[in-house]
Amino acid sequence: MVDYALLKKLCLADGISGDEGAVRELIIGEIKGFADWEVDSLGNLLVHKKGRQPAKTRLMLSAHMDEVGMMVTDITQGGFLKFDEVGGIDRRVLIGKAVTIGRNNVHGVIGIKPLHLCKGEESKTIPEYSEMNIDIGADSMEQALSVVSYGDSVRYAGEFLENDRTINAKAIDDRFGCYVMIELIKRRSPRSTRRSRCATSARAR
Repeated sequence: MVDYALLKKLCLADGISGDEGAVRELIIGEIKGFADWEVDSLGNLLVHKKGRQPAKTRLMLSAHMDEVGMMVTDITQGGFLKFDEVGGIDRRVLIGKAVTIGRNNVHGVIGIKPLHLCKGEESKTIPEYSEMNIDIGADSMEQALSVVSYGDSVRYAGEFLENDRTINAKAIDDRFGCYVMIELIKRRSPRSTRRSRCATSARAR
């Protein structure tokens, strides 16, 4: 039986590459008391699970905590945010996406020049990042800077939607992998007093 409540928490936690702390702390909270763990200098979470019986081999499982996202690179005089990708993103899916920015979880939406203002081939080509803006409702650079900063992370504003057949959520790759490892860590291991290792990496390899 899948614990959908836990999977939902994992998927909705924000953790773009380089800023996975919220996901890591959520995992640690779930596995405390079930295994030994440590965080290395890169932010990877390494978990050691002891078994009850000796085994000849060790087993390592791995999943990544991070998700693709964006980062604020500039702010225009009119208060729009310019951004670039963090991880590989298909630019075609970005237009009209709702996002949250920075520690203040400022809401915004990604937009481009309106269709009726496009000329020639503009309406048929995939816009470059330089042609996209994030609108947070600010009227000026100063107003935008009062709630966001240069370098702030930009995350998809996710929902967790489920029915009898499907789940629709941001970051389900690879938060479902993290979920599976949490469940495995909580189970009693029938073998190996040698340590098995589960690793949740801070960045996708």
